[in-house]
Amino acid sequence: MDNRAGIAQFLIVAIIAVVGILVGGYFWIAPGTSEMVPGTSDTSEKKQNKEHVQENEGEQRADTGIERIDEKPDEKEKIVTEEKKEQKEVVEEKKEITAVEKKTAYQDAKPKEIVVQEQTKLKLPQTQLAQQIKSIPTPGYTELVAVSNGVAASLSRDDVLQVVDVASPLSPVNIQTIDTPAFAEAAYQKDGYLYIADSRELRILDSVGKVAGVYNLQNFWPSAISVENGYVYLAAGSEMLILEAKSPQSIKMISKTYLTGQAPSHIMVKDGYAYVIETLGGLNIVDARNPGSPSVVKVFPFESHTAGFGIKGNYAYIGRVSSTKSTAQGYSQTSVFEVVDISNPASAIVISSVEIPTDIRGLDLDGNYAYLIGSFPYRLTPVDISSPANPKIIQAGESIVGSADLQDIVVENGFAFLADGSTGLRIVDVSNITNPRHVKDLDLHGRAFNIHKWGNTLYLAVEQKYFNVADVGNPEDSQQTYSELFTASYKYTSIILDNKKAYFNGSGVRIYDIANVKSPQQIKTKPAEIDSIQIQGNYLYSTIGEIGLLVYDISDPASLVQISRTPFPTGIPRDLSVDGRWAVGISNSPYSINVFDISDPKKPVARDYYIYQKYPGTVTVKDDHAYVARGEDGVDIFKISPDGSLTLIKNIVIQRGYAHHVTIVGNKAFVVRDGADSYDITDQAKPIFLQHINNKGEANRVAVYNGYMYIADGYAGVTIVKMSE
Repeated sequence: MDNRAGIAQFLIVAIIAVVGILVGGYFWIAPGTSEMVPGTSDTSEKKQNKEHVQENEGEQRADTGIERIDEKPDEKEKIVTEEKKEQKEVVEEKKEITAVEKKTAYQDAKPKEIVVQEQTKLKLPQTQLAQQIKSIPTPGYTELVAVSNGVAASLSRDDVLQVVDVASPLSPVNIQTIDTPAFAEAAYQKDGYLYIADSRELRILDSVGKVAGVYNLQNFWPSAISVENGYVYLAAGSEMLILEAKSPQSIKMISKTYLTGQAPSHIMVKDGYAYVIETLGGLNIVDARNPGSPSVVKVFPFESHTAGFGIKGNYAYIGRVSSTKSTAQGYSQTSVFEVVDISNPASAIVISSVEIPTDIRGLDLDGNYAYLIGSFPYRLTPVDISSPANPKIIQAGESIVGSADLQDIVVENGFAFLADGSTGLRIVDVSNITNPRHVKDLDLHGRAFNIHKWGNTLYLAVEQKYFNVADVGNPEDSQQTYSELFTASYKYTSIILDNKKAYFNGSGVRIYDIANVKSPQQIKTKPAEIDSIQIQGNYLYSTIGEIGLLVYDISDPASLVQISRTPFPTGIPRDLSVDGRWAVGISNSPYSINVFDISDPKKPVARDYYIYQKYPGTVTVKDDHAYVARGEDGVDIFKISPDGSLTLIKNIVIQRGYAHHVTIVGNKAFVVRDGADSYDITDQAKPIFLQHINNKGEANRVAVYNGYMYIADGYAGVTIVKMSE
């Protein structure tokens, strides 16, 4: 009996120990959910020219936060997330490991010293979880939303494939629109099949348009495609994927290869070698003679936000931006056209080059000429390549009528077919090389950015944009009341509702009177240089990459009056946020944020800047603090001192997903990632996690109004969530 009692006591102690270990895991994962509880990490103050490096104990992060400087809709770096599981409850306690970093020079790749500290368990308040109630469908993929006075306005987009018959180039006919489940950004035709790659899947159509095969790409978002000998070559991010599709009904992955760089624009296959242009990396030459075991054998490094590429015989031709210089009018760019001898791909070498004062965006080869496209005044430039070692620019007259945003080009039988972000399809007669003639336009109801020709048929990837309005006076019975399709060259940056008007960027500023939600009226205004948009009082603030910070007086919205323009201290501006005295902008080259004192909108003053090693994403300014969403690197919180200087006071670690944006309402911050995380920021240096709010689709932005959250939720439209008390 005594031995049995001893054994029983031993078993009880062992069981208690095991249960204790298992319960300990609850401090990291909430019961009934796979959601990790976000943490925060303390950081020491760093001056504007120091780089913050975030490291988690035991975890290495891949550098995937690079974004195109002049990205195609966009964007290419967007993260496609899995369906969210419903969150049941919030974790009440959690241990937090924070890295306190000492000051690090911007040039350093790693911090000089990291001190890891363990803090006490974080007590979270008991909160009632938000309740998802409804989604308002919108056309395409919803990216931005704003709410005011019972009106929700959103901006959405979709990429479709427009099919155009050009048997008679002077009379092109749009014969078909092919819509896919997601963004159709790359297409290729070979051996009677049309291969369409979108952000979700590869789809193969037969000669009559019937689906012959589908392959789930599982979040591999290709921007370039080629097909050779029954193999499909796809490039996305820093990877090349090879699929065997000899039988479209049975597609299988053969290999995946890591490349140097990001943001691929072209992929071509010749003699078993794949040539991939990474705009943020260079030309990668991949030996794919054995598709199951490809290897990179040569890299020509460069970084260029746009590029053109072609192969003819034993030569590859590259067009890329080589330099950007600041001028009194903004920025000027120079490109280089290079000829590469690829007779021995592993030992490929540049044999000649020529400079062109433009930003080369694409090229095509026909006969003895290369045709390069760029911006005004060198929008279409022929180059004689009859001697590859000695290319010569042909002095041709300006051939494009009106404004143009040329993106891609195909030349055949004396005609150049141009994908135009402003118009759609443009056709130029190049039979007389010294005197090209613009002969025809075809409106494709969107921004054309990729073109492929097979026989007498053109396939153009076209981005369609939508302005949507919904009546949300009663959020639980909300209805979309209006949607308008329009064409715009640049990606969305913001939508603002102010005084019953909606402002957003769409090939310049677009202003709508939304007093009548069923019939918004566009307010005609004179053309204005606009990219990002922020409004405060009677002033509209914007950024233009070639200029800087622009301020307009909008007392009369129909007559915008520019009152100031101020260059950025660092980089080329991309985005902006305004609150009170401060405007904070994000810029490229170098990646940075810049602070302006706008106490006098007619004379903004640059005060401070902070440089990053990766693109900082988006910025939100509120109550003398700037919140920078940095993707996988979480959210940086800066204090803006009265003199305008920046001090980094906190980094919020995102345990899963990417931080896309931060919305501030009162003493709460809402970090948009897979849904949204809410924080109490009564003390901005010590944010307290409150809860995670789930969504239906892919959250991009949120607006909070009168106790409800409105989520720009990708293909789910606008999702409405009732917030907790």
